[in-house]
Amino acid sequence: MFNITFLHPAYLWGVFGVAVPLAIHLWNKQEGRVVKIGSTELINEADSKQIKTVYFNEVLLLIIRTLMICMIVLLMADPLMPVFQSETSKVTYLFEEELLADKSIKNIADSLNENHEVRLFKKCFPQYDQQRSYKKNHVPDYWQLISNFNHIESDSLVIFTSARLKGLKGKRVGASPKKSHWMQINKGESIAKVAYAYAIDSLNTAYIAHSDTSSLSFRKIQWTNNPPDYLEVKNNNKLRLSSKHTWTNMKQMDPIHIKLVYDRKFHDDLMFIKSSLSVIKKEIPLNLSVEIIELPSYELDSITNILFWLSTDDYPENMNRKSIILRPDALASQLIDQGDRSNVYHITKRLNIQSVINYQLTESLIPLIVPFNLDNDEYDYRVLSINHWVPDRVISPEKDKLNPSSSRSITLWISIILVILFIVERSLSLTSKQ
Repeated sequence: MFNITFLHPAYLWGVFGVAVPLAIHLWNKQEGRVVKIGSTELINEADSKQIKTVYFNEVLLLIIRTLMICMIVLLMADPLMPVFQSETSKVTYLFEEELLADKSIKNIADSLNENHEVRLFKKCFPQYDQQRSYKKNHVPDYWQLISNFNHIESDSLVIFTSARLKGLKGKRVGASPKKSHWMQINKGESIAKVAYAYAIDSLNTAYIAHSDTSSLSFRKIQWTNNPPDYLEVKNNNKLRLSSKHTWTNMKQMDPIHIKLVYDRKFHDDLMFIKSSLSVIKKEIPLNLSVEIIELPSYELDSITNILFWLSTDDYPENMNRKSIILRPDALASQLIDQGDRSNVYHITKRLNIQSVINYQLTESLIPLIVPFNLDNDEYDYRVLSINHWVPDRVISPEKDKLNPSSSRSITLWISIILVILFIVERSLSLTSKQ
């Protein structure tokens, strides 16, 4: 009926201490020593009623002392009583912010907010504000949010999500801290837009982003004098596909020269950085050139824009060049930290599969490599079915036996009972007629 658990079950062995008062009681019941006397004339007859009272008190003291030992053992073991909850558990509804930009979805959230707790499916799970107008925002980190579900007090969660592929970052979560039910909402959206445009000397380059729920691609277009007919050009510095789209500014971009200088013992770190740069070059329209040099053959030059220095030797300082230095730091919380100068950055971890995934090496390098702000979320409409990334396991509540929300200590009541038993035992001991 009661599933009582103990914080310190090893102390339950002390229950065998009840044998002590029992042994004392049995010892006192042994036959007394025979003393020969000359006459019993002056000895009053024993009152049989008084004898029965003394016997009853002895038995009662035995029971009370036995109970006191049991109470002391329970106090040491610290029992926890489960808190029985009603069959109707509390449910919280989470909405991804970009979904609330749709009026029909917002109406659903408004109706649920009348009788249930509604929060946003984003960092810190803020409360839903019915009066606020929501707009499309950055896609949250889904797996990070799932790992923080235990910050919500509800027993189960219902999550409304667009399941953007962009939201799957970092380390995959294998199990959810709470029971969760997922609702994937997609409208089959697609986009075709001039994402980026830049000019290098007389050569103009534009990237047109094409994306739908299953793909994302950038089509590269180049011209010198006359742009293609399907592009609208304004003042030679703005582009768009049609009047339905907003203008995209054309930027003047010089080539970006990157040098990777390394010692042989940091070859593995070099390979991870090289792979990240290849991904950046493939996904983002940049005029990158990468040169790899093994020490000690490095020579100073004036055309290098970004220097990666993978060595314990002192790096060549240059105020006109951005330097990214490998300097492991066990206390650092980020993979890349600002150095002692504005154009110097430190890679604080040795690069391996675990650190590259957990600290998102490629995403950390983008702000340092790309000379303008990028937001691919605006163009990336890809989605991934929740069946492929939502955890199918829930962390068992039995692993959290000490959770105060599911069990409660009863040591206070045991202490009160022990005090009462002690007072009764002392009173009986003083008034008993031995």
